[in-house]
Amino acid sequence: GLRGEELFTPPPRRQRELHQLLREPAVEQEAQHATAAAGKLLDARRYPFLFLGAALSQPPTPAPPEAALADPPTPSSGSCSGVPPRWQSRGAGGAWPSPRFCDWLPGTACPVVDCAGAALLPPEALGFVERGAPCILRGLSVFPAAMAKWSFNYFSKELLSTELSVFDSADGNYSYWYGKPNNAGFAFAQPTEHRSCSFHEFLRRRCSRRGGVDHCPGGGGALAGGRGRGGDSIGGVEDTAVAGEGAGLESLYLQDMFWKDHPGREHPFRREIMGKSLMRDWEHSLSWETLAQVQQAGRLGGLTTSSFFCSGVGAYSRPHYDQNSNLYLQVRGAKRWLLFAPEDGAMLYAYPKGHPLDRKSRLDFEALDLEAFPGAAGLRGRGVVAELWPGDVLWAPSHWWHAVESLEPETLSLNFWWNPSDDLRQLGPGQAMMELSRDVESVLQATLGAPSVETFLSDWHADRLPGSLVECRLRCLLLARLVALRHVGRLPGDAWRSLLRLLDPRRYTGLRFERGPPPAPPSPAPPLPQPQQQSGQGAEPPAAALRVLPACSGPVRRVHVGRDWEAAVQCRKGSANSASAASHWGARHRRRQKR
Repeated sequence: GLRGEELFTPPPRRQRELHQLLREPAVEQEAQHATAAAGKLLDARRYPFLFLGAALSQPPTPAPPEAALADPPTPSSGSCSGVPPRWQSRGAGGAWPSPRFCDWLPGTACPVVDCAGAALLPPEALGFVERGAPCILRGLSVFPAAMAKWSFNYFSKELLSTELSVFDSADGNYSYWYGKPNNAGFAFAQPTEHRSCSFHEFLRRRCSRRGGVDHCPGGGGALAGGRGRGGDSIGGVEDTAVAGEGAGLESLYLQDMFWKDHPGREHPFRREIMGKSLMRDWEHSLSWETLAQVQQAGRLGGLTTSSFFCSGVGAYSRPHYDQNSNLYLQVRGAKRWLLFAPEDGAMLYAYPKGHPLDRKSRLDFEALDLEAFPGAAGLRGRGVVAELWPGDVLWAPSHWWHAVESLEPETLSLNFWWNPSDDLRQLGPGQAMMELSRDVESVLQATLGAPSVETFLSDWHADRLPGSLVECRLRCLLLARLVALRHVGRLPGDAWRSLLRLLDPRRYTGLRFERGPPPAPPSPAPPLPQPQQQSGQGAEPPAAALRVLPACSGPVRRVHVGRDWEAAVQCRKGSANSASAASHWGARHRRRQKR
């Protein structure tokens, strides 16, 4: 029961007996008691998937079989060198940079739906939205004014704010973390510097890094009076790293919001940053019917954010996933996306919950380290490649992993993000399993402390019994909750292994904490030995009888059991005051537990 294997992944010949066992009143009663205890210890509002579950029992949606690529070579090592190139881009005359991923990762091209210039999605496109599968909507007229007018030159005139979000890095490597709190106490150096400036200043600084305004594409038109399309900006969307293909690449990128639905704002439009012409674009050209259609078909929550991204050749967004569904309009330039389904999340080794790079993969797609992350070999041929040209719209459902590369000097994109539905059952099985794993990891960190989670998960994966009483009780509590989810039909038997794979302890490999590595948890103490001869009441207990549990951030404190051993020795000796001694130490232990 502690290991959970027989409960959740039994051999087929025992499947019938297991179902009968799970329907036993005693098992159901124990699960109800554990649920009641969990409700007292854990806030169900903080861990909704651990308490309510979601659509974990639904079969996963298979990827569309169309546009399959040739069978990729089997990875034999972490390096991508030596693998013959197999991805043929439809890029502009070979001017686009090489893909930033190993050749054996992609397996299919993203399906393309021709919308024929209409503003509403055709039935074929709605099918992808309903299934939660990505697709490219080509010829969708969702924002005609943006396609006709928007450019870096246009933005230099129409963006009025002097407080646009610009990110800078001394070495050209970026991580999109937006100052997330380091709640788990990981040793983490701030990878980027956040600056605020106007769009005009952003272009000027980017050009100055290339050796002056005269070196900017377009002859510096945006800076010299509006001729041309302005300078080329490179930056990126989320987790950006600039490709090192030449010394002329800039090291700034810009990302900010046009529209933000926030309780503190009177109106979601950020009118204060937009000129009159730009505001008219939003008021008269954007097809709100299209957005409403996507929201209804995808069973999504409310529209929360619309962001714009300015980048240039080589800007690279490392693999990550978003918890919001995304409709992504490519306005200028081109981008290459590599996507993986939520069911592949275990093979992508996300940073632990509470890390500033939470929801980001630890993998380097250009040089996969299969020794540190062996599960990444399973990504062979599972990637979906999408190349976006101006006017293309990508539907990217929530929890789909993606890495994005900018391919042209002036790359401008606009997206729309929706919150998930309030009904957790609307999430697909892969998405719900990812959120369930985050809930479990949050409970582990809150109870044991983040430095001890790796050891706890290692024991669980290796089928070793817990190393301490605290860990034993915690594992029992989590298993009881999962049994309760299975009772209500939320957790099928095969989902147990999927959950453990998402909680792979290798995700913590090489990470350090601000307070240093935690002490190794003690192994289970052997039975107390029988004392052979005691020479007085001050007899020392054997070393095997002393155990100190690691300090926890939860309700459990340090426990020292040496005194309990001494009381047991006195009882065995038949001392006149043995009963009082045992009562004394027992009452003291109970008071300590109560505190």
